[in-house]
Amino acid sequence: MPEERRINRSDNINDALELQLEATARRARFSTLILTEEQGLTVVATGHIQPCEEIAALSPQLAPGNKFWQGRVRDEDGVGKLITIAPIKTEWGTLYLCAIGGTESNINAALLLGGLGVTRILA
Repeated sequence: MPEERRINRSDNINDALELQLEATARRARFSTLILTEEQGLTVVATGHIQPCEEIAALSPQLAPGNKFWQGRVRDEDGVGKLITIAPIKTEWGTLYLCAIGGTESNINAALLLGGLGVTRILA
């Protein structure tokens, strides 16, 4: 019998989504990972949230047509933060994973896996 790989689990949807985002952020070394809905409102988030909510609110406009979007936005120190937005098709409509930072070589793969986890939780 295969061993269960998920250690932290929850039957509560919000808690399960938060655990999923935390695991995804940890794997890809995101400083922030925010799940937003079609209006740009935050569903759940992990990491350094406060300064990134504006970017998350723009996720639906930055990633239209279910395409990944990636760019750099300067923070208050003038440093360009890498931002990646990945749309996720769910039974609840399109949701967006908005990632700040990360290891560039595995950002897309991490967001795809994170998106599959979100879809599984919401199914």
